[in-house]
Amino acid sequence: MKKLIFAVVMLIFTAALCAQINGSIPVVSNVTMQQTGDKVYVRYDLSITTNPVDCRVSLVISGDGGETFDIYAHPYYLFGDIGDNVTPGSDKEIIWLISEQAENEGGQNISGNTYRVRVIAGRNDEVEYIQGGTFSIAAYNVTLSDYKIGTHEVTQEEYEAVMGLNPSEFSTYPNTPVELVSWYDAIEYCNRRSIQEGLQPCYSYNDGVNYGTDPDNWPSGWKPSEWDMDDDNHLNITFNQSARGYRLPTEMEWEFAARGGVPAQNGGTFSDNYAGTSLVSELTNYAWYDLNSGNTTRTVGTKLANELDLFDMNGNVYEWCWDLYDSFPSGNYNDPAGSSTGHYRIVKGGSYAMDYYNTQLSNRNNMEASFKHSSFGFRVAKRISSPQPDEWCYVPAGNYTWGQTGETANISYDYRMMKYQVTNDQYITYLEEAYSDGNIWLSGNEIIGYYNGDEHWEAGNYTLYTMGTPDTGSNVGRIDFIGGEFILYPPSGYVLSDYLNHPVVYVTWFGAWHYAKHYNLRLPTEQEWEKAARGMTGYDYPWGNTIDGSRANYSDSGDPYDNGTTPAGYYDGSTHYGYATTDSPSPYGVYDMSGNVSDWTDSWLNQFRIIRGGSWSNNPTYHDLKSWNRPATIPTVSDYQRGFRCVLPLSFDE
Repeated sequence: MKKLIFAVVMLIFTAALCAQINGSIPVVSNVTMQQTGDKVYVRYDLSITTNPVDCRVSLVISGDGGETFDIYAHPYYLFGDIGDNVTPGSDKEIIWLISEQAENEGGQNISGNTYRVRVIAGRNDEVEYIQGGTFSIAAYNVTLSDYKIGTHEVTQEEYEAVMGLNPSEFSTYPNTPVELVSWYDAIEYCNRRSIQEGLQPCYSYNDGVNYGTDPDNWPSGWKPSEWDMDDDNHLNITFNQSARGYRLPTEMEWEFAARGGVPAQNGGTFSDNYAGTSLVSELTNYAWYDLNSGNTTRTVGTKLANELDLFDMNGNVYEWCWDLYDSFPSGNYNDPAGSSTGHYRIVKGGSYAMDYYNTQLSNRNNMEASFKHSSFGFRVAKRISSPQPDEWCYVPAGNYTWGQTGETANISYDYRMMKYQVTNDQYITYLEEAYSDGNIWLSGNEIIGYYNGDEHWEAGNYTLYTMGTPDTGSNVGRIDFIGGEFILYPPSGYVLSDYLNHPVVYVTWFGAWHYAKHYNLRLPTEQEWEKAARGMTGYDYPWGNTIDGSRANYSDSGDPYDNGTTPAGYYDGSTHYGYATTDSPSPYGVYDMSGNVSDWTDSWLNQFRIIRGGSWSNNPTYHDLKSWNRPATIPTVSDYQRGFRCVLPLSFDE
């Protein structure tokens, strides 16, 4: 086994990240650390004086006496008071399985008699949940999924805790925005912070060779050291929109958040010129700009927030966005990430040096990615899975209608059924976790996992998912493994964000079983499935005895994704880009119980597993889409029609 350390730790270094300014920053104190056997115990106190909230805690290590802090304990080997939702208090403890990490991951150059660590704490409310929505700029019609964005610009203290340096010109106060940072610096910060917190980074460097997501592995010279007007290295940075790490907001995410999002739309203030107000006379209450800043940056969050509790969306510092600068296109776009061509990157919001006109939200500024100035900073964003995996529908014990003849059957226990089928987004999250844990592995284009056997299939390794690109002629997404990451390929003519919230397909029964097992869930029996779909109605479909294209996705149903999957929960009564749907849940509120993709169940028909609900490829003139139909197939099938959902028993003796 590789040796990682040889002695008890002698020196400790602590740091605290800044926070949303309407609450004080977390303070880490009284840190001690000791190695006992194959474990390292880190103990600390965590306090917040004003407006205390749960914190996000991470651990970063220096192997060179504190010169650099760039070694991270893998989250898989960390337990105790670390990660999200750590409550402030005394005698907090982190347990690091250091020897196990060394054996599996390598020594990471930590050795000798002494080394240092940082315990980093940040408020959990430093990023704000933003409900997605639809808005237009001229003929550019944008629909955004839910996401998170920083309540304030990244501060000097936050930046230094991750990067180990503070480049700012106005460096007297650590809670002012970091500045003198290029677009490259912001990208690097996002990836390093993601790695530090055990999140999948969003950005990779690929100049013909894929260097992955760790900036330490990117080639020399990837980031110009000073303003280079001819630099185009930034075009080698690729953005994985399905990753859950920190990133820059897209221009449209920034615009929607700055304008106050859905609350402002509902309140009639979305078109205001500034974040929080439409009046120049009130701008001084919301922004630091040329008339009140004193020609310097100011502490974040000391002006009024907008409708989403976001600070400094006007003034203080310009904020880098991900997008390349180009004119707005026309048409309808879901979660756009900007132009695919261009030379300049978007900056928004104005700065302490700009007048009222140049701080308006409608202004679109752009600059070379290598440009640095004391008026340029950034804030972070993160994506959110949609729909949320904890959306469950309660199904009480009792009678239900069973089968084509409408017999009365009974289930004697309460349970919960997933409101939606498991999405591509959720399945990618599972794959990332299971692959990191070593519970699944790859063989060619197949994802493999172990199954412990049953009365029909012996114990052994089985295919969970067949990777690749979508089959020609079918509008479905498909997962692949590229450059060390699980990614989703949308069908031709679509973008990634269009398909993240579509149900996962190409998953075998074993792949569905593995997902459920990973989260301590299970697949539904066909009896549980049919009860959730029909209740005591006796209907052929969850909503009645007839079917049409406004209620379900089936062959030639006419939806915009015709000949493929639709988003989970699509048939909710909304009009999607002119396509009107009828709200069509089951009696217990479960969606897509007829059509879209067939659901694997845990029930047998001889050596075959029963599937329920029918799919987008089925013809409504037959019985395939009816709630009582019960076809079956071998559990190793991997195709573009089958997905799954899980159940959570509330009282069930298995």
